Amino acid sequence: MVEKRDSIVIGNSTEAEVPSMPENTIQRVVVDYVLPAAQLASQLTRLVEQTVSQ
Repeated sequence: MVEKRDSIVIGNSTEAEVPSMPENTIQRVVVDYVLPAAQLASQLTRLVEQTVSQ
């Protein structure tokens, strides 16, 4: 049986206004994608399109 779960996408800490926020997330949960801000929207779009096509 395969468990379906949501993807966790966060911005990288080098670009964050408060770098500890993404760093703490990475330490506490399994993060699927850590991306620069410029890539967040396109990755979220890909994930939504993937979900819709399933």
